[in-house]
Amino acid sequence: MNEIEKIKHEVQMNEWSRQVMSWRESGLSATAWCKRENIPCSTFFYRERKVREFLVNDIRKDECCFEQLPVLPIPQTRDVKQAITISVNGLDINISNGTNEETIAAVLRAVKSAW
Repeated sequence: MNEIEKIKHEVQMNEWSRQVMSWRESGLSATAWCKRENIPCSTFFYRERKVREFLVNDIRKDECCFEQLPVLPIPQTRDVKQAITISVNGLDINISNGTNEETIAAVLRAVKSAW
């Protein structure tokens, strides 16, 4: 892909990404949103898939998905209870009571940069 094609592709992905974000922010079903915007559902779902693929490839290209976490001693208690579970695209992150605030912030930054 030459430079002009790359720029054209990025502009297209940005436009399609704005459409996907508009749909998500609308609170409507995809079908209702497509009808309101006069876009065939098949076209919208194709664009949504292409945006997702573009973003995944962009993340892989940059290899930016790692956040260094502080190494902290593990509490010697056997009664550690799970306080929070965060689920993102099939990934479950369990945070226990007493988890250091810095560790939680670092995990959330890593999740945010990955998606």
